[in-house]
Order: sequence, then C-alpha cells, then structure tokens
Amino acid sequence: QPGGSRAPMSPIQYRPYRPSDLHQAAHIWFESWRSSGVSAPDPVTELGLLERFEREAESGWSVVVAERGDLLVGFMALKAREGILDQLFVLSTAQRQGVGAHLLSLAAHTMPRGFHLRTAADNTGARRFYELQGLTLDRLEPHPTHSHVTAIYRWG
Repeated sequence: QPGGSRAPMSPIQYRPYRPSDLHQAAHIWFESWRSSGVSAPDPVTELGLLERFEREAESGWSVVVAERGDLLVGFMALKAREGILDQLFVLSTAQRQGVGAHLLSLAAHTMPRGFHLRTAADNTGARRFYELQGLTLDRLEPHPTHSHVTAIYRWG
C-alpha cells in the first residue's frame, strides 16, 4: 500500500452456524481455550473439541458464529430453553474488537429472562470480561465432570 497505510479490515458478520463451519469453530474453541492459560485435568485436543462440538450441535445447541470475510473469529453456543450460555469463544487475534460483547448482546436478546454461564475460576481474562459486560458472579463451585473450580455468572 502506498504510504504504508493498511486496507481496513472487513466488518464482522454474525450468522447461524452451518455444518461446514465445524472445523473452524473447533479451532477457535481450542485456540481460545489454550490462550487462556487455564489447565485442565484431562488433555484437551482440537480433535476432542471438534467431536464434542459436532455432538452438541446435533443435539440442540443453538450456535451463532462471527466471521470476518471467510474466516470465523468467534462463536457462542446456547441452550436457550435452559437459560444457558454454554460456550463463548473468540480467537485471541480478534479479542478486544467487540466480538464477545456483540455475542453476549445476542445471548441477552435470545434469552431476555436471563441466563447463566460457567467459566473456569482461574480464567481471569474471561471473568474480567463478563464483569465488565455487566454479568454478576453468582457462586464458585466444582465443575460437574472435572475437578477444577468454576465461576457461575448470571445476567438478568
């Protein structure tokens, strides 16, 4: 580019998940989880997350993806009937650009009576983000299937 200016980034679009998004979504989940620095009792693999994502999407997750051009940069998975924001992940390179905040606002619009979410208590970055977005820490408790402590946040 002349003068060293860079072309502006394309805008982020939000849309429902499609099965063709599976591999990119699993990569976002793995990369974002790994960048959090939180340890897990069982090794987390991208293949394991891909298989779980596929199972959950087929059994009722409502998923919205965030994409820039043809690259997914984030997603959220809801269990709306239960009032649960089950997953929210944004690529580390797309964080602090409003993606997570926009996905949270979509969750609030989809579940206007409120929702809750669970994150690792050690995930200080996610906890700070949720608190800045107006969610309230409800309690700390052991994860239902793993041994680590989780923080339960509520909205509404």
